[in-house]
Amino acid sequence: MRTAIFLTRDFLVLVRRHARLLVVLSGREVTDRFAGSALGAVWALAHPLFLMGLFVCVFTFIFGLRFANANTGLNYSIFLIAGYLPWMAFQDISVKSCAAITNNANLVKQVVFPLEVLPLKGVLASLVPQMIGLAFLTVYTAVVSGALPGTYVLLPFVLIIQVVGFFGVAFLLAALATFLRDLKEVMTLHAVAGLYLLPILFVPTSLPPIVNKLLFLNPLSHPIWVFQDVLFYGEFAHPWSWFFSAVGAVGLFIVGYGIFRRVKVYFGNVL
Repeated sequence: MRTAIFLTRDFLVLVRRHARLLVVLSGREVTDRFAGSALGAVWALAHPLFLMGLFVCVFTFIFGLRFANANTGLNYSIFLIAGYLPWMAFQDISVKSCAAITNNANLVKQVVFPLEVLPLKGVLASLVPQMIGLAFLTVYTAVVSGALPGTYVLLPFVLIIQVVGFFGVAFLLAALATFLRDLKEVMTLHAVAGLYLLPILFVPTSLPPIVNKLLFLNPLSHPIWVFQDVLFYGEFAHPWSWFFSAVGAVGLFIVGYGIFRRVKVYFGNVL
C-alpha cells in the first residue's frame, strides 16, 4: 500500500510538472501522422468517423443485424462499436508503446529529459480517435433509440479507469520492449488477433457456454463488457467485470510505472 501511494504521488507530481510538454508532444503525435497530406489533422477526425459510419452501414443497413434482446431495442452496430472503441485505443497504445523509447533514442540520451512523457504522449494521442468515436456513438444511439441509457452518466468514471490502465500498459510495454525488441511484433499480431478473441464481434447468446467461460478468463474481456454495459445494455449486466477492470487498471499502473522507474536508467545502454 505504501509503495502504491508513493508511486501515485510521484506520477501526479511528474504530470503536473511536465503537463505543458505532455500536451504539446501528444498533439504533435496526432498531427505528425498526417504531416504532408493536404487536409493534415482533419484526417484525425475523418478516420474514426469513417470507420464508425462503415460499421453502421454494413451491419445495420446491409446485413440488417439486430441484437437479440427485446429489452434494449438497439441494433448490432451499437453493440459492436461499444466494444470496439476501447479495443481500438488499446491496440494502438500497445503497438506505439513498444516503440516509445527505441524510436526516441536522441531524447532518451538527454539526461534532463523526462522519459515518462514518451509512453504517456502515445496514450493521450491514441485516445483522440476513441473520443471521436464515442461522440459519434452517442449521437447515433440518441437518434436511433430516442434516448441514451442512464448508464451514460458512468462514462467519465469508466474512462478514468481505462486511462489509468492504459498508462500502466504503456509504461510496462515501453520498458520491456526496450530490451525485448521482438515484443513490438508480438503486440502487432495480438492487435490483429485480439478482435476475434474478445466479446466484440460475437453476441454472447450465440456462443457455446465453454466459449463464454474462456472469454471470462481473458482479462481484456472485462473492460470491453464494462463499456458495453454503459453504452449498450444500460445496466450492470457484467458486475464482476467492473470490479476486475478497476482493480486490474490500478494494478497495471502500479506494476507498469514501478518497473519503468526501475529500469529507465538502463535505457541509454541498450540504444
